[in-house]
Amino acid sequence: INSRRKESFSSSQWAQIDSPPYQLRLDGSKDFEMLASEIELLPTIPDIFLAGTDGAVPLADRLNRRFKKPGNNPDTSHFRTDKFFMNDVLDRVEIPERIKVAQRIVRSSG
Repeated sequence: INSRRKESFSSSQWAQIDSPPYQLRLDGSKDFEMLASEIELLPTIPDIFLAGTDGAVPLADRLNRRFKKPGNNPDTSHFRTDKFFMNDVLDRVEIPERIKVAQRIVRSSG
């Protein structure tokens, strides 16, 4: 987590916001409660937790919920990461025919 806020940077510095110094590493190696306790000790709690990969979605969802930040329900994290589940849902719901055609095109080109 880089807890510096965007407002504290000029536009030229904002491009470097993802560079060190990081105050906390979110790599899945820590127990959730331990991680949350460490985040609480930061001088500034991030405005939101964003997942950089599908594998990080459940953690970001849980952190957003824990710290009362905008985000998705942690109970539905798999809805946003399981591509087979997403396709199954599309198959089950009534969607306009043009979307179904586009879906078939994407599936056949993959």
